[in-house]
Amino acid sequence: MKIKQGVSFTMYSITQAAEKLLEEIFKTNITEGLTSSIYHLYASFDEFVRTFLSSKLNELDQDIFNNPDCREGWKVVHKDVPRTIQCRFGPLSYKRRYYRHKETGVTLHLADVLAKIDKGDRIERGLALTLTELATDNSYEKSSKIACNNHVSRQSVMKKTRAAKNYELEKEPERREVKEIHIQVDEDHVAMQNGKSSIVKLAVVHEPRKQIKSKAILPNKMHFASHKDKPEDFWCKVSEGIIERYGNRDDLKVYIHGDGASWIKTGLEWIPNSVFILDRFHVHKYINKLNDFKYINQTWQYLRRENYNDLKVFLYTLVANDEIDEKTGSEIYSYLRNNREGIKNLLTLPPNTVKSCAEGLVSHVLSDRLSRKPLAWSAEGLETITQLRMYLLNGGALEEKHFVQTNPSVEKHKSKVIEMRKRLAPPTYYMNFDINKYIPRKKDNKFLKSLAHIS
Repeated sequence: MKIKQGVSFTMYSITQAAEKLLEEIFKTNITEGLTSSIYHLYASFDEFVRTFLSSKLNELDQDIFNNPDCREGWKVVHKDVPRTIQCRFGPLSYKRRYYRHKETGVTLHLADVLAKIDKGDRIERGLALTLTELATDNSYEKSSKIACNNHVSRQSVMKKTRAAKNYELEKEPERREVKEIHIQVDEDHVAMQNGKSSIVKLAVVHEPRKQIKSKAILPNKMHFASHKDKPEDFWCKVSEGIIERYGNRDDLKVYIHGDGASWIKTGLEWIPNSVFILDRFHVHKYINKLNDFKYINQTWQYLRRENYNDLKVFLYTLVANDEIDEKTGSEIYSYLRNNREGIKNLLTLPPNTVKSCAEGLVSHVLSDRLSRKPLAWSAEGLETITQLRMYLLNGGALEEKHFVQTNPSVEKHKSKVIEMRKRLAPPTYYMNFDINKYIPRKKDNKFLKSLAHIS
Protein backbone atom coordinates (compact mmCIF):
# COMPACT_ATOMS: atom_id res chain seq x y z
CA MET A 1 0.00 0.00 0.00
CA LYS A 2 1.36 3.42 -0.94
CA ILE A 3 0.17 6.45 1.00
CA LYS A 4 1.09 9.98 0.05
CA GLN A 5 2.64 12.25 2.65
CA GLY A 6 0.40 14.57 4.59
CA VAL A 7 -1.93 11.95 5.99
CA SER A 8 -2.81 13.11 9.52
CA PHE A 9 -3.70 9.71 11.07
CA THR A 10 -2.22 6.29 11.62
CA MET A 11 -3.39 3.63 9.20
CA TYR A 12 -2.12 0.58 11.04
CA SER A 13 -5.40 -1.02 12.23
CA ILE A 14 -7.28 0.06 9.11
CA THR A 15 -4.55 -1.36 6.88
CA GLN A 16 -4.71 -4.64 8.76
CA ALA A 17 -8.49 -4.73 8.36
CA ALA A 18 -8.21 -4.00 4.64
CA GLU A 19 -5.62 -6.74 4.19
CA LYS A 20 -7.79 -9.20 6.08
CA LEU A 21 -10.80 -8.26 3.94
CA LEU A 22 -8.85 -8.82 0.71
CA GLU A 23 -7.57 -12.15 1.98
CA GLU A 24 -11.12 -13.27 2.80
CA ILE A 25 -12.34 -12.14 -0.62
CA PHE A 26 -9.71 -14.07 -2.56
CA LYS A 27 -9.97 -17.24 -0.51
CA THR A 28 -13.70 -17.46 -1.12
CA ASN A 29 -14.43 -20.97 -2.42
CA ILE A 30 -17.29 -20.72 -4.89
CA THR A 31 -17.47 -24.51 -5.10
CA GLU A 32 -18.99 -24.51 -1.61
CA GLY A 33 -22.00 -22.80 -3.14
CA LEU A 34 -23.00 -19.31 -4.28
CA THR A 35 -25.17 -18.67 -1.22
CA SER A 36 -22.40 -19.72 1.17
CA SER A 37 -19.96 -17.45 -0.65
CA ILE A 38 -22.30 -14.47 -0.46
CA TYR A 39 -22.77 -14.90 3.31
CA HIS A 40 -19.01 -15.26 3.74
CA LEU A 41 -18.34 -12.00 1.87
CA TYR A 42 -21.08 -10.13 3.74
CA ALA A 43 -19.60 -11.19 7.10
CA SER A 44 -16.09 -10.16 6.00
CA PHE A 45 -17.25 -6.78 4.77
CA ASP A 46 -19.28 -6.12 7.95
CA GLU A 47 -16.23 -6.86 10.08
CA PHE A 48 -14.10 -4.51 7.97
CA VAL A 49 -16.61 -1.64 8.29
CA ARG A 50 -16.81 -2.07 12.08
CA THR A 51 -13.01 -2.10 12.41
CA PHE A 52 -12.65 0.91 10.11
CA LEU A 53 -15.25 3.01 11.92
CA SER A 54 -13.97 2.01 15.35
CA SER A 55 -10.45 3.10 14.33
CA LYS A 56 -11.76 6.39 12.95
CA LEU A 57 -13.67 7.16 16.16
CA ASN A 58 -10.65 6.34 18.33
CA GLU A 59 -8.51 8.47 16.07
CA LEU A 60 -10.95 11.39 16.25
CA ASP A 61 -10.76 11.28 20.03
CA GLN A 62 -6.95 11.31 19.86
CA ASP A 63 -6.95 14.21 17.38
CA ILE A 64 -9.11 16.27 19.74
CA PHE A 65 -6.71 15.59 22.61
CA ASN A 66 -3.63 16.37 20.46
CA ASN A 67 -5.02 19.79 19.46
CA PRO A 68 -5.16 21.87 22.66
CA ASP A 69 -5.80 25.07 20.68
CA CYS A 70 -8.82 23.45 19.04
CA ARG A 71 -10.30 22.24 22.35
CA GLU A 72 -9.42 25.36 24.29
CA GLY A 73 -11.26 25.49 27.61
CA TRP A 74 -11.95 21.75 27.76
CA LYS A 75 -10.21 19.55 30.36
CA VAL A 76 -10.08 15.75 30.37
CA VAL A 77 -12.05 14.22 33.24
CA HIS A 78 -11.84 10.54 32.23
CA LYS A 79 -10.07 8.76 29.40
CA ASP A 80 -10.71 5.48 27.58
CA VAL A 81 -14.43 5.53 28.37
CA PRO A 82 -15.87 2.55 26.40
CA ARG A 83 -19.00 2.72 24.30
CA THR A 84 -20.81 0.29 21.97
CA ILE A 85 -23.39 1.44 19.46
CA GLN A 86 -25.39 -0.83 17.17
CA CYS A 87 -25.23 -0.12 13.44
CA ARG A 88 -26.42 -2.08 10.42
CA PHE A 89 -23.02 -3.80 10.25
CA GLY A 90 -23.21 -5.04 13.85
CA PRO A 91 -21.99 -3.71 17.22
CA LEU A 92 -19.45 -0.90 16.91
CA SER A 93 -17.14 -0.50 19.94
CA TYR A 94 -14.66 2.30 20.64
CA LYS A 95 -13.18 4.43 23.45
CA ARG A 96 -13.14 8.18 23.98
CA ARG A 97 -12.36 10.87 26.56
CA TYR A 98 -14.78 12.70 28.81
CA TYR A 99 -14.26 16.49 28.98
CA ARG A 100 -15.43 19.30 31.26
CA HIS A 101 -15.49 22.95 30.19
CA LYS A 102 -13.58 25.11 32.67
CA GLU A 103 -15.96 28.09 32.50
CA THR A 104 -19.44 26.60 31.98
CA GLY A 105 -18.90 23.29 33.78
CA VAL A 106 -20.53 21.43 30.86
CA THR A 107 -19.35 17.82 30.51
CA LEU A 108 -19.28 16.08 27.12
CA HIS A 109 -17.69 13.26 25.18
CA LEU A 110 -16.37 15.55 22.46
CA ALA A 111 -15.66 12.69 20.03
CA ASP A 112 -19.33 11.66 20.23
CA VAL A 113 -20.48 15.22 19.66
CA LEU A 114 -18.27 15.71 16.59
CA ALA A 115 -19.38 12.32 15.19
CA LYS A 116 -23.04 13.34 15.79
CA ILE A 117 -23.70 10.44 18.15
CA ASP A 118 -26.41 11.41 20.62
CA LYS A 119 -25.98 10.96 24.35
CA GLY A 120 -27.25 7.60 25.59
CA ASP A 121 -27.97 6.30 22.10
CA ARG A 122 -27.31 2.60 21.62
CA ILE A 123 -28.54 2.52 18.02
CA GLU A 124 -27.03 4.51 15.16
CA ARG A 125 -29.45 6.99 13.56
CA GLY A 126 -29.44 5.39 10.13
CA LEU A 127 -30.33 2.01 11.61
CA ALA A 128 -32.98 3.66 13.80
CA LEU A 129 -34.51 5.17 10.67
CA THR A 130 -34.56 1.80 8.87
CA LEU A 131 -36.04 0.02 11.89
CA THR A 132 -38.79 2.63 12.23
CA GLU A 133 -39.75 2.43 8.57
CA LEU A 134 -39.91 -1.35 8.76
CA ALA A 135 -41.95 -1.24 11.98
CA THR A 136 -44.79 0.58 10.21
CA ASP A 137 -45.39 -2.61 8.19
CA ASN A 138 -43.94 -5.35 10.38
CA SER A 139 -43.77 -6.36 14.02
CA TYR A 140 -40.93 -4.89 16.08
CA GLU A 141 -39.19 -8.26 16.22
CA LYS A 142 -39.44 -8.88 12.49
CA SER A 143 -38.20 -5.35 11.76
CA SER A 144 -35.04 -6.07 13.76
CA LYS A 145 -34.55 -9.38 11.95
CA ILE A 146 -34.81 -7.73 8.52
CA ALA A 147 -32.64 -4.72 9.33
CA CYS A 148 -29.85 -6.17 11.44
CA ASN A 149 -30.38 -9.89 12.00
CA ASN A 150 -32.03 -9.39 15.41
CA HIS A 151 -29.08 -7.50 16.95
CA VAL A 152 -31.62 -5.00 18.33
CA SER A 153 -34.32 -6.09 20.77
CA ARG A 154 -37.98 -5.50 19.93
CA GLN A 155 -38.24 -3.20 22.95
CA SER A 156 -35.47 -1.03 21.49
CA VAL A 157 -37.24 -0.94 18.12
CA MET A 158 -40.42 0.17 19.89
CA LYS A 159 -38.53 2.96 21.69
CA LYS A 160 -36.99 4.17 18.44
CA THR A 161 -40.39 4.41 16.73
CA ARG A 162 -41.53 6.61 19.60
CA ALA A 163 -38.36 8.70 19.39
CA ALA A 164 -39.13 9.92 15.85
CA LYS A 165 -40.22 13.56 16.16
CA ASN A 166 -41.27 16.55 14.06
CA TYR A 167 -42.07 14.68 10.87
CA GLU A 168 -44.41 16.88 8.87
CA LEU A 169 -45.30 17.02 5.20
CA GLU A 170 -44.23 19.96 3.10
CA LYS A 171 -47.03 22.33 2.17
CA GLU A 172 -48.37 21.82 -1.36
CA PRO A 173 -49.77 24.48 -3.74
CA GLU A 174 -53.54 24.84 -3.41
CA ARG A 175 -55.58 22.81 -5.89
CA ARG A 176 -58.37 25.32 -6.52
CA GLU A 177 -59.23 23.77 -9.87
CA VAL A 178 -60.74 20.77 -8.07
CA LYS A 179 -64.50 21.15 -7.55
CA GLU A 180 -65.35 17.83 -5.91
CA ILE A 181 -63.67 15.58 -3.34
CA HIS A 182 -64.66 12.40 -1.51
CA ILE A 183 -63.86 11.20 2.02
CA GLN A 184 -63.89 7.45 2.65
CA VAL A 185 -64.39 6.94 6.40
CA ASP A 186 -64.31 3.80 8.52
CA GLU A 187 -62.68 2.32 11.60
CA ASP A 188 -60.47 -0.60 12.54
CA HIS A 189 -61.09 -2.59 15.71
CA VAL A 190 -57.85 -3.22 17.56
CA ALA A 191 -57.03 -5.38 20.58
CA MET A 192 -55.47 -3.50 23.51
CA GLN A 193 -53.14 -4.76 26.23
CA ASN A 194 -55.83 -4.29 28.89
CA GLY A 195 -57.88 -7.01 27.20
CA LYS A 196 -60.39 -4.59 25.72
CA SER A 197 -60.99 -3.55 22.12
CA SER A 198 -60.58 -0.04 20.78
CA ILE A 199 -60.99 1.66 17.42
CA VAL A 200 -58.68 3.55 15.10
CA LYS A 201 -60.54 6.13 13.03
CA LEU A 202 -59.60 6.47 9.35
CA ALA A 203 -60.48 9.09 6.74
CA VAL A 204 -59.05 9.02 3.22
CA VAL A 205 -59.63 12.18 1.17
CA HIS A 206 -59.40 11.85 -2.60
CA GLU A 207 -60.55 13.46 -5.83
CA PRO A 208 -63.17 11.85 -8.12
CA ARG A 209 -62.16 8.28 -8.95
CA LYS A 210 -60.77 7.39 -12.35
CA GLN A 211 -61.27 4.09 -14.10
CA ILE A 212 -58.24 2.72 -15.92
CA LYS A 213 -59.37 -0.46 -17.67
CA SER A 214 -60.61 -2.71 -14.85
CA LYS A 215 -58.82 -0.80 -12.09
CA ALA A 216 -60.30 2.10 -10.13
CA ILE A 217 -57.85 4.82 -9.09
CA LEU A 218 -58.36 7.28 -6.24
CA PRO A 219 -56.33 10.36 -7.29
CA ASN A 220 -54.30 12.42 -4.80
CA LYS A 221 -55.17 10.47 -1.66
CA MET A 222 -54.65 12.13 1.70
CA HIS A 223 -54.80 9.85 4.77
CA PHE A 224 -55.87 10.75 8.29
CA ALA A 225 -56.06 8.30 11.18
CA SER A 226 -56.03 8.41 14.95
CA HIS A 227 -56.72 6.28 17.99
CA LYS A 228 -56.56 8.95 20.68
CA ASP A 229 -58.44 11.85 19.04
CA LYS A 230 -62.07 12.46 19.89
CA PRO A 231 -64.39 12.66 16.83
CA GLU A 232 -64.45 16.47 16.98
CA ASP A 233 -60.64 16.72 17.12
CA PHE A 234 -60.24 14.13 14.37
CA TRP A 235 -62.62 15.93 12.00
CA CYS A 236 -60.99 19.25 12.84
CA LYS A 237 -57.67 17.86 11.54
CA VAL A 238 -59.37 16.52 8.41
CA SER A 239 -61.01 19.90 7.81
CA GLU A 240 -57.69 21.72 8.24
CA GLY A 241 -56.01 19.32 5.81
CA ILE A 242 -58.71 19.92 3.19
CA ILE A 243 -58.49 23.70 3.57
CA GLU A 244 -54.69 23.59 3.31
CA ARG A 245 -54.82 21.61 0.06
CA TYR A 246 -58.00 22.91 -1.63
CA GLY A 247 -58.52 26.30 0.02
CA ASN A 248 -61.37 27.66 2.12
CA ARG A 249 -64.06 27.73 -0.60
CA ASP A 250 -67.83 27.59 -0.97
CA ASP A 251 -67.73 25.93 -4.40
CA LEU A 252 -65.99 22.72 -3.21
CA LYS A 253 -68.44 19.83 -2.96
CA VAL A 254 -67.55 17.16 -0.40
CA TYR A 255 -69.01 13.63 -0.22
CA ILE A 256 -68.50 11.65 2.99
CA HIS A 257 -68.79 7.87 2.57
CA GLY A 258 -69.26 5.63 5.58
CA ASP A 259 -71.30 3.05 7.46
CA GLY A 260 -73.48 5.52 9.36
CA ALA A 261 -71.65 5.48 12.72
CA SER A 262 -72.38 8.58 14.79
CA TRP A 263 -68.73 9.69 14.86
CA ILE A 264 -68.63 9.55 11.05
CA LYS A 265 -71.72 11.76 10.74
CA THR A 266 -70.00 14.28 13.02
CA GLY A 267 -67.95 15.17 9.95
CA LEU A 268 -71.01 16.88 8.43
CA GLU A 269 -70.74 19.52 11.16
CA TRP A 270 -67.04 20.18 10.51
CA ILE A 271 -66.76 19.91 6.71
CA PRO A 272 -68.62 22.72 4.82
CA ASN A 273 -70.81 21.72 1.84
CA SER A 274 -70.56 18.06 2.82
CA VAL A 275 -73.06 15.33 1.95
CA PHE A 276 -73.23 11.91 3.61
CA ILE A 277 -73.53 8.77 1.47
CA LEU A 278 -74.24 5.48 3.22
CA ASP A 279 -71.97 2.67 2.09
CA ARG A 280 -74.01 0.30 -0.10
CA PHE A 281 -72.23 -2.68 1.47
CA HIS A 282 -73.76 -1.92 4.87
CA VAL A 283 -77.26 -1.36 3.43
CA HIS A 284 -77.08 -4.81 1.83
CA LYS A 285 -75.69 -6.25 5.06
CA TYR A 286 -78.82 -5.27 6.99
CA ILE A 287 -81.44 -5.86 4.30
CA ASN A 288 -80.05 -9.31 3.49
CA LYS A 289 -80.89 -10.41 7.03
CA LEU A 290 -84.42 -10.93 5.69
CA ASN A 291 -83.16 -14.07 3.87
CA ASP A 292 -85.86 -13.96 1.21
CA PHE A 293 -85.53 -12.32 -2.18
CA LYS A 294 -89.11 -11.04 -2.33
CA TYR A 295 -88.80 -9.43 1.13
CA ILE A 296 -85.45 -7.90 0.20
CA ASN A 297 -86.87 -6.51 -3.05
CA GLN A 298 -89.89 -5.08 -1.22
CA THR A 299 -87.64 -3.34 1.30
CA TRP A 300 -85.66 -1.69 -1.51
CA GLN A 301 -88.94 -0.38 -2.93
CA TYR A 302 -89.81 1.29 0.37
CA LEU A 303 -86.34 2.85 0.53
CA ARG A 304 -86.56 4.24 -3.01
CA ARG A 305 -89.91 5.85 -2.17
CA GLU A 306 -88.62 6.98 1.25
CA ASN A 307 -91.67 5.35 2.76
CA TYR A 308 -90.39 4.46 6.22
CA ASN A 309 -93.81 4.22 7.86
CA ASP A 310 -94.86 1.42 5.52
CA LEU A 311 -91.43 -0.16 5.92
CA LYS A 312 -91.94 -0.29 9.67
CA VAL A 313 -95.38 -1.94 9.26
CA PHE A 314 -93.92 -4.40 6.75
CA LEU A 315 -91.07 -5.47 9.04
CA TYR A 316 -93.29 -5.90 12.09
CA THR A 317 -95.69 -7.95 10.00
CA LEU A 318 -92.81 -10.29 9.19
CA VAL A 319 -92.02 -10.47 12.90
CA ALA A 320 -95.67 -11.28 13.72
CA ASN A 321 -95.66 -14.04 11.11
CA ASP A 322 -92.43 -15.48 12.53
CA GLU A 323 -90.57 -14.81 9.28
CA ILE A 324 -87.88 -12.98 11.30
CA ASP A 325 -87.35 -12.50 15.02
CA GLU A 326 -88.17 -9.25 16.78
CA LYS A 327 -84.55 -8.29 17.43
CA THR A 328 -83.64 -8.62 13.74
CA GLY A 329 -86.67 -6.61 12.63
CA SER A 330 -85.88 -3.85 15.11
CA GLU A 331 -82.19 -3.72 14.08
CA ILE A 332 -83.01 -3.48 10.37
CA TYR A 333 -85.58 -0.72 10.82
CA SER A 334 -83.48 1.33 13.25
CA TYR A 335 -80.41 1.22 11.03
CA LEU A 336 -82.28 2.14 7.83
CA ARG A 337 -84.34 4.85 9.55
CA ASN A 338 -81.35 6.46 11.24
CA ASN A 339 -79.49 6.62 7.90
CA ARG A 340 -82.34 7.68 5.67
CA GLU A 341 -80.49 10.77 4.38
CA GLY A 342 -77.43 8.69 3.47
CA ILE A 343 -79.64 6.10 1.74
CA LYS A 344 -81.46 8.83 -0.20
CA ASN A 345 -78.13 10.17 -1.49
CA LEU A 346 -76.98 6.64 -2.29
CA LEU A 347 -80.07 6.03 -4.47
CA THR A 348 -80.36 9.43 -6.16
CA LEU A 349 -76.82 10.65 -6.86
CA PRO A 350 -74.87 9.52 -9.98
CA PRO A 351 -73.42 5.98 -9.73
CA ASN A 352 -69.81 7.14 -9.95
CA THR A 353 -70.39 9.58 -7.11
CA VAL A 354 -71.85 7.08 -4.63
CA LYS A 355 -69.26 4.33 -5.01
CA SER A 356 -67.53 3.63 -1.70
CA CYS A 357 -64.41 1.68 -0.81
CA ALA A 358 -63.90 2.48 2.87
CA GLU A 359 -63.78 -1.20 3.89
CA GLY A 360 -60.97 -1.96 1.46
CA LEU A 361 -58.99 1.10 2.54
CA VAL A 362 -59.21 0.12 6.20
CA SER A 363 -57.88 -3.32 5.31
CA HIS A 364 -54.96 -1.92 3.35
CA VAL A 365 -54.13 1.16 5.41
CA LEU A 366 -54.72 -0.07 8.98
CA SER A 367 -55.60 -3.75 9.39
CA ASP A 368 -52.47 -5.09 7.65
CA ARG A 369 -50.40 -3.79 10.57
CA LEU A 370 -52.76 -3.12 13.47
CA SER A 371 -55.34 -5.89 13.76
CA ARG A 372 -54.75 -8.86 11.44
CA LYS A 373 -51.99 -10.41 13.48
CA PRO A 374 -52.42 -11.56 17.11
CA LEU A 375 -51.27 -8.26 18.60
CA ALA A 376 -52.15 -6.35 21.76
CA TRP A 377 -51.36 -2.63 21.67
CA SER A 378 -50.62 0.04 24.24
CA ALA A 379 -52.31 3.37 23.56
CA GLU A 380 -48.98 5.12 22.90
CA GLY A 381 -47.62 2.41 20.62
CA LEU A 382 -50.85 2.24 18.62
CA GLU A 383 -50.95 6.00 18.04
CA THR A 384 -47.24 6.13 17.17
CA ILE A 385 -47.41 3.44 14.48
CA THR A 386 -50.69 4.83 13.13
CA GLN A 387 -49.25 8.33 12.65
CA LEU A 388 -46.03 7.00 11.10
CA ARG A 389 -48.05 4.95 8.62
CA MET A 390 -50.12 7.99 7.67
CA TYR A 391 -46.99 10.10 7.19
CA LEU A 392 -45.37 7.56 4.87
CA LEU A 393 -48.61 6.85 2.97
CA ASN A 394 -49.05 10.58 2.39
CA GLY A 395 -45.69 10.74 0.63
CA GLY A 396 -43.46 11.64 3.56
CA ALA A 397 -39.97 10.22 4.09
CA LEU A 398 -38.21 9.66 7.40
CA GLU A 399 -34.80 11.30 7.66
CA GLU A 400 -31.92 11.32 10.12
CA LYS A 401 -33.04 14.71 11.49
CA HIS A 402 -36.26 13.14 12.82
CA PHE A 403 -34.18 11.14 15.34
CA VAL A 404 -31.82 13.89 16.53
CA GLN A 405 -32.02 14.50 20.27
CA THR A 406 -31.66 18.03 21.57
CA ASN A 407 -28.81 18.24 24.07
CA PRO A 408 -28.73 21.59 25.95
CA SER A 409 -25.05 21.07 26.78
CA VAL A 410 -24.17 20.78 23.09
CA GLU A 411 -26.42 23.71 22.15
CA LYS A 412 -24.58 25.84 24.70
CA HIS A 413 -21.31 25.28 22.81
CA LYS A 414 -22.77 24.88 19.33
CA SER A 415 -20.56 27.47 17.60
CA LYS A 416 -17.42 26.00 19.18
CA VAL A 417 -18.44 22.47 18.13
CA ILE A 418 -18.94 23.63 14.52
CA GLU A 419 -15.47 25.25 14.57
CA MET A 420 -13.88 22.08 16.00
CA ARG A 421 -15.58 19.93 13.35
CA LYS A 422 -14.12 22.10 10.56
CA ARG A 423 -10.62 22.25 12.03
CA LEU A 424 -10.40 18.50 12.67
CA ALA A 425 -11.68 17.44 9.25
CA PRO A 426 -8.93 15.29 7.67
CA PRO A 427 -7.12 16.66 4.61
CA THR A 428 -7.65 15.13 1.20
CA TYR A 429 -5.38 12.14 0.68
CA TYR A 430 -4.90 9.38 -1.86
CA MET A 431 -4.33 5.71 -1.38
CA ASN A 432 -3.11 3.27 -4.03
CA PHE A 433 -3.43 -0.45 -3.40
CA ASP A 434 -1.01 -2.86 -5.08
CA ILE A 435 -3.60 -5.55 -5.79
CA ASN A 436 -0.96 -8.13 -6.81
CA LYS A 437 0.23 -8.20 -3.20
CA TYR A 438 -3.01 -9.77 -2.07
CA ILE A 439 -3.60 -12.31 -4.85
CA PRO A 440 -2.75 -15.89 -3.84
CA ARG A 441 -0.16 -17.51 -6.03
CA LYS A 442 -0.36 -21.27 -6.46
CA LYS A 443 1.49 -22.91 -9.31
CA ASP A 444 -0.98 -25.79 -9.44
CA ASN A 445 -4.00 -23.49 -9.82
CA LYS A 446 -4.18 -22.09 -13.35
CA PHE A 447 -7.01 -19.68 -12.47
CA LEU A 448 -5.14 -18.07 -9.56
CA LYS A 449 -1.90 -18.11 -11.51
CA SER A 450 -3.55 -16.20 -14.34
CA LEU A 451 -5.07 -13.76 -11.87
CA ALA A 452 -1.66 -13.09 -10.33
CA HIS A 453 -0.23 -12.00 -13.68
CA ILE A 454 -2.99 -9.49 -14.39
CA SER A 455 -1.42 -6.06 -14.42
